Amino acid sequence: MDIAGFAGFAERGPLPPAVTDETFDASTVAIHLTGWDDYRATFGGFTAYGYLPYAVQAFFENGGTDCYVVRVAATTSTDPSQLPATAIFPAPMSLAPAGITLAAAASAGDLAVKISPAGGAGILDLLAFTGQGLDEYLAVLRADADGTMHLAAPLQTSYPAGAPVGKYARSFLVSAASAGQWGNRISLQFTPLAYGSNVQQFALLVKVAPGPDLTAPEEEEYYPQLSLDPASAVFAPTIVNAQSQLVAIDATVASSSTSVLVGSGPIAAGTVYLRGGGDGLSAVTTRDYTGGMADYRGLTVFERVEQIGILCAPDAVWPGPPPAPPAAPTVPVDPCAKPAVATTPPPDPDSTAIPPAMDAGAIYAAMAGQCGLMMYRTAILDLPQGTSPLTAAGWAGNQGLTNAFWRFVAVYYPWLQVPDPLSPYQVTRTVPACGHVAGVYATTDHTEGVQKPPANVELSFAVDTALDITDLIQGPLNQAAVNAIRVIPGRGIRVWGARSLATLDPNQQDWMYIHVRRLMSAIEATVQRSSRWVVFQTNNATLQRTLTHSLTVLLESIRQSGGLAGSTAAQCYFVKCDATNNPPAVVETGQLICQVGVAVAAASEFLVFQFSQDVAGSNMVEV
Repeated sequence: MDIAGFAGFAERGPLPPAVTDETFDASTVAIHLTGWDDYRATFGGFTAYGYLPYAVQAFFENGGTDCYVVRVAATTSTDPSQLPATAIFPAPMSLAPAGITLAAAASAGDLAVKISPAGGAGILDLLAFTGQGLDEYLAVLRADADGTMHLAAPLQTSYPAGAPVGKYARSFLVSAASAGQWGNRISLQFTPLAYGSNVQQFALLVKVAPGPDLTAPEEEEYYPQLSLDPASAVFAPTIVNAQSQLVAIDATVASSSTSVLVGSGPIAAGTVYLRGGGDGLSAVTTRDYTGGMADYRGLTVFERVEQIGILCAPDAVWPGPPPAPPAAPTVPVDPCAKPAVATTPPPDPDSTAIPPAMDAGAIYAAMAGQCGLMMYRTAILDLPQGTSPLTAAGWAGNQGLTNAFWRFVAVYYPWLQVPDPLSPYQVTRTVPACGHVAGVYATTDHTEGVQKPPANVELSFAVDTALDITDLIQGPLNQAAVNAIRVIPGRGIRVWGARSLATLDPNQQDWMYIHVRRLMSAIEATVQRSSRWVVFQTNNATLQRTLTHSLTVLLESIRQSGGLAGSTAAQCYFVKCDATNNPPAVVETGQLICQVGVAVAAASEFLVFQFSQDVAGSNMVEV
């Protein structure tokens, strides 16, 4: 019950394919993490356009030990320019005269040029623009049938129509390990291990230049000997692809004569950077975040991960692009100043980097529906940033969540101020609290058990709340099933509520507290999984007594640990599996029915569930 699932926007990491079906392997996208370093290694660092990394670090800082993370992006956009793009560098083998010229003039800063003859998709490697006597080497990301070449980086120089364009033959292709703008910070430094303009063997240094996250560790990989001969023991793709967390090498067309050009062209100039990476967030939709039937993206991926007990979607409340900053005043250029020396790669414009505002209501409805479907997980929701206490008190009833799912959902308010690794001055950033609260769930489970309300626990990785909640404010919030997070003088920042949305439904008052739902889920999951041995057994009185005994031992162990209310076993639980609920008509259908009652809220007040086992599986019903 303490394992969390987070879906949101990440700097890097695996993404689901555009088309998925029931054969989709969720483990390739839902990545199991056991610490913050695991997140960094797979998904990168903190980003300005989202809250996922803050939530995951908060989870681990507050006692969480295991979680799964799914990255969200616009992987099915119909506009190719809005898809997540992987940064690349096509290593050249030779510059072949291609008879290509610019069909129209191109200006500095252009990201697309038109060539003649068209060439179509046959030109997708490295072009050399030499119209002004200067060489520019630019990778082509996409070629249209009309001869338009979409470049990985903008032109640095303007060229007239008719200017010659050269095409390099590819030796091999280096790609970032995953799509995203982060790949544009990857540099490659080739060191030839033989004399000549073209070599087969070389050393390769791969580095990632610093990004916006000032706390990110240096990332560097060194390969002292690589070969382009497929028969070699140090064949570049074999070595790099098995070891690298930063890049992958595609040399599918390599042969014993394949070499890389080091005496001239882009590699001869020194360090080169991968280009063309894009985050693919500006066209992201609610469906990208939630997925759907046989559409395993975002939250739907978690349906294939049984271990998850907590759902979080920190970027569901992303407010959209920030307002444009005011124009900076024009500063005269000093003609005597020395030109600045670039120590990092020039930034590539990424028109896909900023996601739009998300439809939190639709995302939360999908989360609640999944919890109701899976039964053994709960969802932690955040209110939108800046929500007033008055609006918060009426927010939950306006989100389109059906009453049937309210007992699986808990809402927390307000947001939290946390140290911001993106700021050089260590200012704070206001972020949703779901990651912190998920950590509180986990640490409470570990220290006292799932039966303990996950409240009155001090939060780590937080310096303040976005709003000071007083007793006067908290009263209406409690009635609206919104759990407050408060600054308690002398005791720090604490979760000060443990209600579920079932508080709003007079018919679900047994489920008013979220720990009741979680305890019942834990018991039901254990019962369901531990009773599979009865399938194919003869359904008679002996089997019924054996199952009753097994379940009694299980519930007694929970009672002994303090998980149930009541001073005697009869006040805490009951198990009914005999001829009264297994008459001949039921037995003949191949079913075995067992009814279990558990006292959670108070002594002699039972929450009852009934389960049945047959060859088709188990069926759990709360009555």
